[in-house]
Amino acid sequence: MAGYDESDIIQHYSGWLAFRNSEWSFPLGLAKDMAIEDGTYISFTDSIPWVAIFFKLFNQFLPETFQYFGLYVFLCFILQGIASINIFKTTTRNTFYSVMGSIILCFSPILLERAFRHSGLGSQWLILFSILIFLQHRNNPNSIHYIFYAILLGLAIGIHPYFLPMVALFMGISVIEDLKERKHFSLFLALLALLLTYGLGLILGVLGTGVSPSRWGYGYFSMNLNAVINPISCGKYNWSSIFKQHEQVLGNYDGFNYLGAGVFLGLFLLIIFTIVFRNIQYITCKLKKNSIFTIAMLLCSFFAISNVISLNGKILYEIPIPHVVEYICGIFRASSRLFYPVYYCIIIITLSGLFKFRSQLSIKKLYFLIGLICFMQFFDIHYCISEKHRMMQRNANYISILNNNELNDILSNSKNVLLDEFTGNKRVVAVIALKNNNKLYYSTANSGNYTKTNETAQNTISRIKKTGKIEKNIIVTTNINEKDRYLLHRNLSSLYVDGMYFIYEEDNKSV
Repeated sequence: MAGYDESDIIQHYSGWLAFRNSEWSFPLGLAKDMAIEDGTYISFTDSIPWVAIFFKLFNQFLPETFQYFGLYVFLCFILQGIASINIFKTTTRNTFYSVMGSIILCFSPILLERAFRHSGLGSQWLILFSILIFLQHRNNPNSIHYIFYAILLGLAIGIHPYFLPMVALFMGISVIEDLKERKHFSLFLALLALLLTYGLGLILGVLGTGVSPSRWGYGYFSMNLNAVINPISCGKYNWSSIFKQHEQVLGNYDGFNYLGAGVFLGLFLLIIFTIVFRNIQYITCKLKKNSIFTIAMLLCSFFAISNVISLNGKILYEIPIPHVVEYICGIFRASSRLFYPVYYCIIIITLSGLFKFRSQLSIKKLYFLIGLICFMQFFDIHYCISEKHRMMQRNANYISILNNNELNDILSNSKNVLLDEFTGNKRVVAVIALKNNNKLYYSTANSGNYTKTNETAQNTISRIKKTGKIEKNIIVTTNINEKDRYLLHRNLSSLYVDGMYFIYEEDNKSV
């Protein structure tokens, strides 16, 4: 309830509570107790629909206070490890080297940065498994790989939609490479996988709800050109004990993609060894073989940077784009996240590329180098890991509004919560209201169409202001003048908690 660097985790929890309280309905991801009249789809609260649905099946066995985000993050780290070690086994066929490489991927700064404040985006194992399938398909093309792609797409649509284009990217590269070999059946399988994913999206309520998938923010939540070397993230954490922080502009904080000193060392060694041990013909041949892959990575990078090109604390240039293009790009408005596949490919190519010099260097020297890379990586980010640990300990001491007995007493005797002239944290209000089995006349989601809800809420608020007949409703406002207007009716009282006035009828408070 203290939030973690921001209040998004409270939003995710409020979506789960509303979904848990609501009756089962179709689409499956609809939470009717939030934004009553319209309902809220929990994909828009980033509550990880597949996980929420799973736990709702066991709702009657769960304790009164329950959240799955910690369990899910734990699962993310396990899956990240499984995917990582299999990727390096595919590229090196060396167990020790694979374990060392997987450690670096399991402690990637972007995973550690996202997992605890935005659990759905901690599902970066989806990217790694996509890379694994891509590598295995390239080594030994098989139609079953498209079934695996379809499974990952199906998981992505019900975990976080931002992973859809990332998984589809590697499937698309596989299709193009198959088509070059005249394996036209691959295109059919890929289209079938996309069609099945669309169907799952309709079932979950991620798609086909009438809500525009595009939102404002493309160009604002972009990736700064310094992102891979800039060790600063949301919360102003310092991710490096070696490199200094750089300025950012706009919403560049969302574009955290710092690679780490260990990966920089690996890249440097790879470049040196390539110059020393390889010739131009070899390098040209490799680039030609991977031309489709390279183009795909460049496109991801360009989209992540967006049309607003920034470096450090300055906007270098803003490329004008047509409204229709801006609308399409707005579907994935936080464009910087689309750099994640490039980020992981840089690390995998670096570590796997170093292993290819085992004949020139000897396996013992390679073991030493991978050990040195791991040491440098952990030394670089160790302070931030400790800092995050201390931050979590401080948050554990947070005195939550949920512990306010008088407020819980009032809410336990009400049915609906409405907001009027409210500038506080509506996510916090949603949690305590839903935990007391109230329904909300608003939504904590960032997207959605709530015309009926807003209209009914305004009519109800106007009626209460005129007549004082509040019944089983609770009005929450941060405006003292609005509070005083309600209290002109003698039957109404207010409770002041954390800058918020809770307006209720005295009879609704148990004695």
